[in-house]
Amino acid sequence: MYFHVSRGFMVPAKCYNLCKMKIIFFGTPGPSAFILEKLVSCGLDIAAVVTSLDKPKGRGLKLSPSPAAELAEKNKIKTLKPAKASDPELIKELQKIMPDLAVVVAYGNILPKGVLEAPKHGCINLHTSLLPKYRGPSPIQSALLNGDKETGVTIMKLNEKMDKGDILLQEAVQISEDDNSQTLSDKLFEAGSKLLIKAINDIEAGKAKYSPQDNNKATYCKKITKQDGIIDLSAPAEEIVNKIRAFTPWPGAVVRFGVKKVKMLKAEKGPGSRGQGPGEVVGLIKSEGIVISTGKDSIIVKELQPENSKVMSADQFVSGYHVKLGDKFD
Repeated sequence: MYFHVSRGFMVPAKCYNLCKMKIIFFGTPGPSAFILEKLVSCGLDIAAVVTSLDKPKGRGLKLSPSPAAELAEKNKIKTLKPAKASDPELIKELQKIMPDLAVVVAYGNILPKGVLEAPKHGCINLHTSLLPKYRGPSPIQSALLNGDKETGVTIMKLNEKMDKGDILLQEAVQISEDDNSQTLSDKLFEAGSKLLIKAINDIEAGKAKYSPQDNNKATYCKKITKQDGIIDLSAPAEEIVNKIRAFTPWPGAVVRFGVKKVKMLKAEKGPGSRGQGPGEVVGLIKSEGIVISTGKDSIIVKELQPENSKVMSADQFVSGYHVKLGDKFD
């Protein structure tokens, strides 16, 4: 999934008390780079960054480093790019470095025992939910899909089981009605960066207190695929709106209008509709949106993006595609 997080931030005061520990950072995508940048800005000793192999990118399919690797190279930090986290050469390299702590943020692989045991104080992970809720790869999307009003971030100590480690710190984050997976991600990683810095301080000071998770309260979420973004307009309006929020910007909440694929980017639940089939245009409200009938009630779509085209307001879409009452999305 693609993430963009604003780079503007204030360095917390406690950064200046950090920390003589030697840290290994594990991470790959944009959020990892964002967290790494904050740790570097605090003056932490990042001995190496472990990230994914370079991958083909762009029209020319040129091999390109991950966002975390790019930031590491910019700051002249050693990068390690094992094909697998279980690579014996990675474990040997970590043993040479003798790190005090490993920090893991969206690395993308479960760490084996040899890696977990290499740092003196083990490995801590930033997870974007209030564990044990939403263990797994899509906690941000899952909170939006379920219409939650609150989620949060957890700093936990990693073990060999997915998201089952003991909890060090947690902080709740409110979800607004306007949040999608992009804006909620921004909020969570901003909060998570500050909580992670506190956790590192606490570990060095010997103040870290870990609590086991209650496995009886655990819930799980699955990996999001492109197929998940295909919207069934016969579903209830509230479910559809939650999917639009959860799947924006990726993989996109996709419907068809005629022969054209269209992503619905912003929508809200509309009034009840009677007698119209799912997907039928039942209202055109200037400066507000396109009212589309669903399996229960309706949605008011405010922003759309046709395939291979720019983002459009509802008014622009209505004008450009000559939308009229009775037309169908499917």
